[in-house]
Amino acid sequence: MNGLDWILIILFAVGGFWGYKSGLITGVLTVIALFVASIISGQFSERLVRIISNSVEGEALSTAIAYVAIFVIVFILARMLAKGIKAGLKVVLLGWVDKVGGVGLGIVAGVIIIGAVVGAGARYAYVVEDEDKVYSEDVLKQMARTFAASAAREGVDGLLKGSTVTGVVVDIYRILPAGGLGMLPGDFDIAFDLLDQRRKIDS
Repeated sequence: MNGLDWILIILFAVGGFWGYKSGLITGVLTVIALFVASIISGQFSERLVRIISNSVEGEALSTAIAYVAIFVIVFILARMLAKGIKAGLKVVLLGWVDKVGGVGLGIVAGVIIIGAVVGAGARYAYVVEDEDKVYSEDVLKQMARTFAASAAREGVDGLLKGSTVTGVVVDIYRILPAGGLGMLPGDFDIAFDLLDQRRKIDS
């Protein structure tokens, strides 16, 4: 475990505690907001950066930043909408049902947030020159073995490879159908594959 693990674990714990305090209904609406934010940021960050950047190296950093920025903006807007929806609902739940359900959904929210952090880090660390190309496992292994980058990107690579939580996140997103239910478009999906291969090389 490394420093990144503790940051991700804290985010996970905060999600569970927040769910306990907020309850089931707020938890449902927040998870939906996070899911929508993940899909929109994943789908549009790379497209936005492609318009304004000509450098592959610069595009990697810009895409990661755009992903986080779009994620936060969409999440805030979705949460505002969710609050309006909740205000119009007249649902009364048993106390324990509300709390337990809230904790469960808070944990799900934590997983989505952690996935966004890992996704942004992987997209920055591993430059994808052709996100529309389908890479075979052998090609991905070769790309992972010949990985070379600037000091900053190597630092992020080291944190991701050395993180136990990162491996769990990658496994979870790999279990979900269609690239994390649409949250991992081409370039992010390839970055996750490269991260997975980089971790296997060091294991």
